[in-house]
Amino acid sequence: MSDSDGATDATDAESADERDPADWSVADGTAITEGTATGEVLRSDEPISFYGAVDLDTGEFIEEGHDLEGSCIDDKVLVFPRGKGSTVGSYVLYGVAQNGVGPAAIVLEETETIVATGAILGEIPCVDGLEIPLDSLADGERVTVDADAGELRRVDAAADADSVADSDASDR
Repeated sequence: MSDSDGATDATDAESADERDPADWSVADGTAITEGTATGEVLRSDEPISFYGAVDLDTGEFIEEGHDLEGSCIDDKVLVFPRGKGSTVGSYVLYGVAQNGVGPAAIVLEETETIVATGAILGEIPCVDGLEIPLDSLADGERVTVDADAGELRRVDAAADADSVADSDASDR
């Protein structure tokens, strides 16, 4: 984009494809559900079939050989490319949410109907199609998924600690 003197706006000139994946604080995507949640990233490079892969009572990932085997999805921002498998997976996702051991939020490359249905039923904030590659998210980093705005924000650890301290102080 050019301004009135013909100069190019550097921000507009950079396309999402040219953006350094490590240098972002907010990434736009597409809202699949509503809601906002903050949590630690738990990322998989493999598609997930929730049917038979997650323990309904604990949220533990139990699918043998999956890169998340032994991990717990409870209160995590679950990041993976896409769902796969049986439509029962929607009800498993709903079930873990109802049992209080579901993910805080879900981030995907592409949402198909199985995960979308489970996220809607379980009221789990969900976004897809981020302008950054999913592998730029590291396991354990804190992010906020704002599905209302269709975006993902990195949480500054220092600001997050201040927020918790302020919240604790106001509760006294």
